[in-house]
Amino acid sequence: MYNAVRFAILLCTVAALLPASPVSAQIPDAPGGCDAAGCVPSLSITWTDNASNEDGYRVWLDDSLYCETGPNAQMCLVTGLAEGSYECAVAAFNGAGQSAVCSLVANVWTFTPPPPANCAATDTGSKNVVVTWDDTGEGEAGFLVYRGGLTVCDLPPNSTSCTDVDPPPGAYTYEVYSYTPCGISAGCSDTGVMQGPRLNMTLLGQKDEYGGRYSDIWGYVDSAGNEYAILGHQDGTVFYDLADPANPQQVGYIPGPNSNWRDIKTYAEHAYIVTEGGGTGTGLQIVALTDPQNPVLVNTWDTEFTTAHNIFIDTTRALGYACGSSVGTHVFSLSDPVNPVQTAIWNASFNYYIHDLYVFDDTIYAGGISDNQMHIIANPDDSTLIEVASWTYAGANPHAGWLLGDKRYYAGVDETAGGRLRIWDIGDKQNIVQVGQYQSGGATSIHNVFVRDEIAYISYYTEGVRVVDVHDPAAPVEIGYYDTFLGGPPALYAGNWGVYPFLPSGLVIASDIDLGLHVIRFDLLEAVDVPLFVPRASARLAGNAPNPFNPATTIVFFAERGDPVELAVYDLRGRLVRTLLSGSAGTSGVQSVAWNGTDDRGRPAASGKYFYRLRGQDFVETKSMLLVR
Repeated sequence: MYNAVRFAILLCTVAALLPASPVSAQIPDAPGGCDAAGCVPSLSITWTDNASNEDGYRVWLDDSLYCETGPNAQMCLVTGLAEGSYECAVAAFNGAGQSAVCSLVANVWTFTPPPPANCAATDTGSKNVVVTWDDTGEGEAGFLVYRGGLTVCDLPPNSTSCTDVDPPPGAYTYEVYSYTPCGISAGCSDTGVMQGPRLNMTLLGQKDEYGGRYSDIWGYVDSAGNEYAILGHQDGTVFYDLADPANPQQVGYIPGPNSNWRDIKTYAEHAYIVTEGGGTGTGLQIVALTDPQNPVLVNTWDTEFTTAHNIFIDTTRALGYACGSSVGTHVFSLSDPVNPVQTAIWNASFNYYIHDLYVFDDTIYAGGISDNQMHIIANPDDSTLIEVASWTYAGANPHAGWLLGDKRYYAGVDETAGGRLRIWDIGDKQNIVQVGQYQSGGATSIHNVFVRDEIAYISYYTEGVRVVDVHDPAAPVEIGYYDTFLGGPPALYAGNWGVYPFLPSGLVIASDIDLGLHVIRFDLLEAVDVPLFVPRASARLAGNAPNPFNPATTIVFFAERGDPVELAVYDLRGRLVRTLLSGSAGTSGVQSVAWNGTDDRGRPAASGKYFYRLRGQDFVETKSMLLVR
């Protein structure tokens, strides 16, 4: 009994002297955020250390243990690898065991993947541009798509398209590259055009290379028929070759005085530039276009004036007119195109400030924007200036204008809130009467207007380029527009500054104050050779737009004054639906007529295909259109 007790006491004493048995440690938390990137021959595997009780980390590569690290590690570098894909796994461990694994498939790439091919950018008509390409090989990490240096898509491998959602209207170079973490391929590119608000006009190309304030625009055609745009910029004048309308190429820049106003005209292989800017280089800049790919400033004429707001050149009489100077309107001879000689100056007793002007034959049509009057001034012998007539009207703020084809009617515009195109009968200079008008935006302003083939092209600031049929001076009709303005609510002096419609190709070039050059096609005249087309027959049918349409479309045709013309619409069975014209053509040139989708009794025509036929004295032509209700 005694020995048993002693043994029990001894066991208790020994137990008290021995350390306590350890408590089992917890398994560490699994790592997270596993990632890997590698270029032959190395692969860097990384993870996030989520545990605080790990003894280290183990890294497997294709089921083989490659790394065993100490605690707090977050990377393992694998070397000696060939190009390809590898299965990677990472786990934390300690004496209690091993965590769950963080796994992924990692790629080891060569330096660069093969480049994509056959890039194409397409305006879908739904405020998006879709860029497509061919994936020419395997092994890329993804594709990058840029618009003008801005990333619009970063896509996974094997992608072949990117949608640029609602980019600002304009022309852009889209570039596509394949890439890996090791490098980026060569790219392929295409010019894509996102259309702005428009009617019967299509933007072909746009250039904004200086990001500054742009002003007026003019065109030039060299002896070989090559077309150019000349664009005013706040620090100079930019010259563009239009051989590729989708991608105009700058061929020159002539610096000038800093100014928000710059106006350009051309004559005899020279461009003439005026501005209201001060400092170095003031006066009339004369730029030689003998080699239009290399414009050269050959003279700055400052003998008679240093600043002017606008310039006009009467090319038939070789006379230049500079208005808006501090002392009046200057008339100068360009018999020597490089060395002008002033022949007259007009400064009426009331010191009229002429903002802009138009000259035909020996007569000046001048916009007195400050005295709210239009002035007609005769210049019969290049030196004698005689005011023939002047007139004003409610809301007058006349900027300038243009004569219609028969020279009896003058189309003038107001540069003011609520500005509009007004057409005046000037046949009797002592009784000038407004016969028609056109207005687009109620609170907006027009800047300028040019008339070609009885179609008025208006630079309408925040309303964009507006195209108006003025064949009937009493009833001007808008037949097209392209809005360059993206700046928000209507403003008086923003958006489309100038428009030039006289290029032989029919291209319309326009300037936007913020967005620069716009090259536009007027779709209704696309099928007509303007202005050199001379019909062999008494009429010619150009086409209709929109097509398909609902509820109305405009049919464009060519006719000569006095010739019998009949334009009618027929259904698929050849039955007459509507007679649109029947009689003699009232004018010569490109003309248009609208069909509102009703028959001769005013009833709506059903959806479907219709034919329209133009019949002249020795001419018949038929085309089709689709009404979709």
